[in-house]
Amino acid sequence: MCSDRDKPGVIVAIAEFDSWESAKVNDEQEVTQEGAENAPDGTTYRNLDVVGVVEMGAGGPSRGRGSQAATGSAERRARQSAR
Repeated sequence: MCSDRDKPGVIVAIAEFDSWESAKVNDEQEVTQEGAENAPDGTTYRNLDVVGVVEMGAGGPSRGRGSQAATGSAERRARQSAR
């Protein structure tokens, strides 16, 4: 969970899955559907693919293997809600 410093009240959560297929299975679960239905007004969902990962460390940024990371879920990969 992250709070947007430039937009007070905006919370961003990114859920990562092993594959698009496992994300799709998660999306089809009743508990996931109920959670989406009960989300605050203004909640939006995005279906994202990881195209790269940048890891920050003492030596500066380095590029991770984004293509090895999880790909998007159906409609629930990233959640952004205004509180």
